[in-house]
Parts: sequence; C-alpha cells; structure tokens
Amino acid sequence: MKKTTLTVLAFLLARTLFGQWEVVGGSDSYFTPNPGYGNGQSHSSIQNLQFHPITNEPYVFFRHHTTNVAVGPSLVKFNGTDWEFISTQFDGPGSGNTSSADFFWGFYFRQDTNVPVVFYQDSYFEGGTQYKYHVAEYVGSTWTEIMGIDNSVVDDVFFGGHRTRMVRNPISNMPVIVGNGPTQIPVGSKTIVSHFDADMWGHLGDETFGAFGAYVSDIDYHNSTSIPYVITTFTDASIRSEVWYFQGSWQSLGDPGFEPVNYGEGFRIRVDQSNGDIYVLCPEGYDNPNNSQTMTLTIKKWDGNNWVTLGTPEEIWVGSALGYDLEIHPATGEPYVCFIDGGASYFGINIKRWDGQNWISTNEPNLPGTFGEKVDLVFQPQTYTPYVVSTTGQLLRSIEATASIDEYILKPITLYPNPASDIVSFSDKIIKYVEVFDINGRKMLSNNSNSISVKTLPKGIYIIKGATSENISVTKRLIKI
Repeated sequence: MKKTTLTVLAFLLARTLFGQWEVVGGSDSYFTPNPGYGNGQSHSSIQNLQFHPITNEPYVFFRHHTTNVAVGPSLVKFNGTDWEFISTQFDGPGSGNTSSADFFWGFYFRQDTNVPVVFYQDSYFEGGTQYKYHVAEYVGSTWTEIMGIDNSVVDDVFFGGHRTRMVRNPISNMPVIVGNGPTQIPVGSKTIVSHFDADMWGHLGDETFGAFGAYVSDIDYHNSTSIPYVITTFTDASIRSEVWYFQGSWQSLGDPGFEPVNYGEGFRIRVDQSNGDIYVLCPEGYDNPNNSQTMTLTIKKWDGNNWVTLGTPEEIWVGSALGYDLEIHPATGEPYVCFIDGGASYFGINIKRWDGQNWISTNEPNLPGTFGEKVDLVFQPQTYTPYVVSTTGQLLRSIEATASIDEYILKPITLYPNPASDIVSFSDKIIKYVEVFDINGRKMLSNNSNSISVKTLPKGIYIIKGATSENISVTKRLIKI
C-alpha cells in the first residue's frame, strides 16, 4: 500500500484513469486575447498556472505570441464564469521594455499574504544591452518590485541562464531563482541560486557551484525540510547533468546519467512532498530509423543510492522539444508527465502517470494543443484535480478526478505544539506510530503512539513522520526549543 499524506485518503476506492477532460469555461473559453491565431487556435508560447490560496481560483501568467511580443506578459484569473485580466501586457517595473523571451519567467502565490509574485525579463541581450530581471508582487492594485533595504533588486545578483525557474521559499515565502552566471555556454558559467533573504537579495551558499558550462536549470523544494534541490546541465566533452541539494552547503547527488538533447532544455526536478522522493525529467534522443527527429522523455527517481529509470512514457517528435512538464500527485505520490505529442495529426496534449510499473494514459488521445514552448501541469491544492495549461490558450481539467477525490476528503492532520520542548502529538489518533528524524535523515526516536517526547533531543529542526496501522503516512517539520 502506498504512503501518502492524510489530507486526502491514501487510496481512492475506485481509481479512475481520468479519461474525461474539459476546457475550463467551455470549449470557446480562452485566457489569451486572440483565440483566432494559428489555424483557429490561440497560441501562447509560455504560461505558468497557480491557484489562489484562499479562493482556489486558477491564475495564469503567460506570454501571447501576437499580443505580448515586446510589451510583456499578462496575468489573468478564471472567476468562475470567465477569464478576468489582472494585468494586461504587463504594467509592472520595466513595463514598456519587456521582451518576448520565453526563458525567464516565474509565478507563485505567497502563502502568508496571498499575493501573486512574478519573475520576468525586460530586455534582450542585444547590442551591448544587458538582461534586466524583475521580481514583483501585486499589492493592492499595484505591482511593486521586491527590493532590499540596500535598494538592491534581483538584477543586481542574478546573472542569467537560458532556462531559469523561480520558486517560493516554504519558510519565508520569498523568491528563490536558479540560473547560471556570469556567462553562457560554452565556457565560464556555473550554476547560481539567488534568493531574497530577510531584507535583501543574495546568493544561497556559494556564489556559484557545480561544473562549468551550466546552461539549463530547474529547482524544487521539499517543504517539510526546507531543502532545495537543483538539476542543471553543463557542457564539457559532452552534455551532461548534475543534481544538487542545499544543506548548509551545496552537495551533489551525482549525474542521473541522461543523454540530453538540445542542451537538456526543459529539465524538470520535482520532490514528493509526502516522503521527500526526488524525480527528474530530461528529453533524450531516440534511435528511430523511421524518424531521425524523434525524442523520448526519460524520468528517473533517486532511490537513496542511485538514479533509477521509470520506464519510457513516450516517444515524441522534436517539434515539441520544450512542451512538457512533470508533477507528483500530492495524495498518491505518483509521478505525472504532460507533453505535446508532435507526432500526432496535430499538436495534441497527452498526460500519463506512473503506476509503479508502467506509464498509463489519463486522457483521451490529443487534448487541444498547438506547437509551443511550454505546458504546465498543476494539481488543485484542495481536490488534487489535475489541471493543464495548453498552448492553445485554454485551461484543461480532469472531470473524473474531481468526482473521485471529493468523496474522500479528510480533515487536515496537524502536529502540536510546534515549536516544542517535550511532548508533541498528531491531532488525530488514527496515527499509531511516530518516528523522529534529523535533517540528515537519521532516525533519532520512535514510539507506538500518536505522540512522542523530544525532550532529550538538542535544539534544532527535525522531521516527524506519523503512520497508521495501514502504513499511510504524514510528515511534519518540528522546531525543537
């Protein structure tokens, strides 16, 4: 039986393959302003999906091929009836000079103030003009640049890269961005992580780390331990990749053994929040004598000692080289991969999940899609319904997933008191066994109960895992005082 969080029952009594999907707002509903573009379909080249922490409304931060070129991205939300623009042709810092670059984007909601935070670039590297990067949050009705007390902005500490990603620090709610710097391939660049720490911008750990020739990066946090994990590609005699994590300093989990194509553009790294398992995705070349352009997506999992390949979800045509995403189901822990199938009669979207042995389709073939730079797969945080932002400028969601999971919602399980100096307890007696681990993963204590004493432990941060008699688990972070 699989481990899972206890926000939702670990096992849906009737698991479905999520074969039915729908366009949010109806088949004629587009969040892009020009749905007639591209053979009757809108064409947004990049988009990021997030759900509002309170209302659960879907928000999309996107660039449209015809509307947003040279003027910036837009932020929209679905209000239950229609798409509503929050910011059109971006009116934040650097407005009026925002480039059409697809590679320097990010979006999340702060969990303390519930405001959106975006990352974007406002000019190309052309004619001696440097990249200009901005991170801004939407306070009231105004975009405000996140600036240090020393008047520094992210542009002062962030050098760039080709594919970058911004995520939320789970403790501070402030932005963390991975890229490379100060120069791009083929020489001189190494991986760099910039973050807003307390009241100013700086670097997480060493200013740069890893091998020279860093080019494409991705980052994800394990929220319970606040440990960030990074995958990056670099070039020496060949194109290779490395995985790193930060725990006082940057430490390596080695090379997953990918053979990246196109410098590994589209790398993904995701952490299973229920147990800390790490998954990585990379596009690799595929020796297909009938189609020299064919690629495959390869997903690997860290088993504690080695990187293990999880089958092969699909062979894809190179025309969809950047149109894919990897996410972990919050309840079941199953990896899901979403991709644009360029080998179909048109650029349709497919979503598959790993059931432990095989990659299983979750949808009818070829959901609406077009050639584009990015699709985004996100699980709605309350119902765990999978949503996909399509390059058509539409938002797709699974119908069966909503019906199946809603039947089994359970109350959240908390750990209290926290911080604590002695006895800590899980809020539900369904928990029968408790283990305590330090931040290095070493088991310190255990008890056959829903509570445990941490009195003998030194002050610091610990991971508390509780389990039911059926081995369904929940993980919490404890501050020992």
